[in-house]
Amino acid sequence: MIQRLAAAVAAFACLFPLMPRPASAQDTPAFFSPSFDAYVTQAMKDWKVPGVSIAIVKDGKTYTKGYGVREVGKPGAVDGKTLFAIGSSSKAFTVALLGQLVDEKKIAWDDRVEDRLPGFAMYDAYASHELTIRDLLTHRGGLDGGDALWYGSDLGRDEIVRHIRYLKPAYSFRSRFEYNNLMFLTAGQVVAAVDGESWDDAVRKRLFAPLGMTSSNTTISGDAGNPNVAQPHEEIDGVVRAVPYRRIDDIGPAGSINSNADDLAHWMTMLLDGGSYGGKQLLKKTTLDEMWTPQTIIPLTFPWTLFAPASHFMDYGMGWILFDYRDHAAIQHAGNIDGMSALVSMLPDQHLGVAILTNKGSDFVGNAVMYRVFDDVLGGAHADEGAVILEQFHTVFDAGLAAQKRLDDQRVPNTHPSLALDRYAGTYHNDLYGDATVTRDGDGLRFHLLGMKGRLEHWNYDTFRLLPDDVVGAKTPITFELDAHGNVASVSVGGDPQMLFPRVAAPK
Repeated sequence: MIQRLAAAVAAFACLFPLMPRPASAQDTPAFFSPSFDAYVTQAMKDWKVPGVSIAIVKDGKTYTKGYGVREVGKPGAVDGKTLFAIGSSSKAFTVALLGQLVDEKKIAWDDRVEDRLPGFAMYDAYASHELTIRDLLTHRGGLDGGDALWYGSDLGRDEIVRHIRYLKPAYSFRSRFEYNNLMFLTAGQVVAAVDGESWDDAVRKRLFAPLGMTSSNTTISGDAGNPNVAQPHEEIDGVVRAVPYRRIDDIGPAGSINSNADDLAHWMTMLLDGGSYGGKQLLKKTTLDEMWTPQTIIPLTFPWTLFAPASHFMDYGMGWILFDYRDHAAIQHAGNIDGMSALVSMLPDQHLGVAILTNKGSDFVGNAVMYRVFDDVLGGAHADEGAVILEQFHTVFDAGLAAQKRLDDQRVPNTHPSLALDRYAGTYHNDLYGDATVTRDGDGLRFHLLGMKGRLEHWNYDTFRLLPDDVVGAKTPITFELDAHGNVASVSVGGDPQMLFPRVAAPK
């Protein structure tokens, strides 16, 4: 029995002979020193963040630590194994899968998407024909928005991709950087089509398993039964509150991975070691270099300056943002989804990687901590970039609040809907988003469009505001338009011209 156990242990060790070893207390440098801990704790207060988990990889050694709690008002502490949603930091995993297929000569970066996904189409015929896999990964397809197709909806990945043909371009094809999640979803569908299995299975088999990322998954259902999971939080009416996880499985290739600091340390170790991990080359070094080669210029304007306030340039590679910091090439990708924020960043020439996970949405603790770690390694006098980011954020945030107040002040008081509420009820349709329905509910109206559900509150004249059932959602303006005969002709959602829904049926 003892011999069999010893053999099993030896066999397991052979599977991961070069896994990063945790650093001991004796060889820990400035990372997680009392001054560093104080810095993180203050950043958490500044950004009102309940919990933070940090992974640092330096020269093949791994350091992880948690701060705060998994949920406000409850004692569960955050540590290196606490699971968080990493949002758009998932995009780099999708690019790595495609990179493996490139290495296997199953695809090329400049293959046309329509050749890999028969039937795929965009609104513009030229873009439909010319769009390449590289275009999918570099935010230069000319598309803006379309997130309502997946945000809390249940359309399914194939159907969401099919709807892209109805999304009108916001800019000329390949003319500028415009962040778009639908293109990364399409990239994940290319993986599935070429590899013969779902994107989720490909991530598990090709990346999670060989990297020893045993806790990571691609769906919120994967967190079930694990007691060490962070709860999302948002600041609502000035109070940080726990909010539910939102199911975003259908946008998986762009943002549905859940992971922890321990697992992300393995991921960064592989990237910093030129695509090698555990004695196996998961990505060719030349392929990794291509992923980190500038493809699309990102203008150094807000909000991008929040990620790199001291930088002189910013570009998008494939699934990674590239910028300079103190004369060093830096690489990062952030993630943000309801109540969660993440940042994975590296200084390759310093063999340094930092991953920061937090359980509050729209915070920049990760950026502050990233720069603190970078500066600790680079040494010398330096400004506190976290303080600069905080000041920038509040300047713009406060201006946004003032603009919203001015908009609210434009509400015309003491007005009433033009018609009896029953006459607004019905089905409205457009090709991009499908059906929007308005129903009578007691003494009011309800609205439903894909993942948008809630009660309509009268605002002024024929404009209402959606009060979402989900407390995280925004109070979106919903405006009804009447025809020449005084009947409801259409409804507009949020003032977006692509969210105009002509009426197709009245209630029976």
